Amino acid sequence: MDQVTEQESLGPRSRTAVALSVLAEVAKRAEGPLFLAELTTGDGIYRSLSLVNDSYQPVVQLNVLGDSAAAGDEVVEGIWPIAAGNPRLAALMLLSEGDLPAVIEPEPSQITSVTAIVRLASLLTLGIARDLTLTWGWVDGPYGVGPHPVLDEFVSFPAHWLTTPDGGDRLPWQGHVFVVSEGTSGPLFAINVTLDEAVAPDGSSFDGFPRELHDEEGLPIAAIGARLTDETTGEELQREVHASMARYAAKLLIEERLSMVKVIPLFELTPESESVSFWNIAEGIHATDLSDYLD
Repeated sequence: MDQVTEQESLGPRSRTAVALSVLAEVAKRAEGPLFLAELTTGDGIYRSLSLVNDSYQPVVQLNVLGDSAAAGDEVVEGIWPIAAGNPRLAALMLLSEGDLPAVIEPEPSQITSVTAIVRLASLLTLGIARDLTLTWGWVDGPYGVGPHPVLDEFVSFPAHWLTTPDGGDRLPWQGHVFVVSEGTSGPLFAINVTLDEAVAPDGSSFDGFPRELHDEEGLPIAAIGARLTDETTGEELQREVHASMARYAAKLLIEERLSMVKVIPLFELTPESESVSFWNIAEGIHATDLSDYLD
């Protein structure tokens, strides 16, 4: 998976958020069980957010340092512009290119995991301008294997987290946990993506996630943008705005027009060819308080 130059690619935080949206869409459709993981190489050539099977073998990988992805034994080039504009289409491409077995209806355990991945994708998308980072709770690389030190910053974890869930026999309990941190202030929360449960560093339950959205099948999905319309007349005021800027843009329009504005979630962009700049502009703007985006 080759590296690409910064100017040709999505920003690093955008790549993480987009990758999670794509993997959530894959997890809805691929035969499971599948588990979210992060695969790396010591030489820094790739760091992939991935779905692995219960033997800890990668099924789908999105290299957040490069321009390609892998599905099964197939390498899929040029995935990011497509994924940034339409995560569902990118997921279908990966399923097709990798000839991965699909399911008609996901199992309850799959839906639980998808919900957790979507929560992460939504939070990182809405907070794209902030210095939010995602860290896997398990290190498995050429320089060592074991729990990530970031887990030591938590007072405690629920007792039922500390056993390996059914399946994932090669993945210890820490491998089911991801931590979101902000800048130098440390972790905000840890989430068990297999159980869809989150805790704050003091061990208390964490539920500061954005409002949950659902697709036409009733399954969780992360919005990447929004359309703004006049709530009374239906007039389109702004065709597409990044999800992170939607409420702020709506607030400005309300003040300008003295009328209510409806925010309609978007799950794909038109045209997709402008998707990279769409994300990079959002990632580069001055961050506002993340609480503005949380319900």
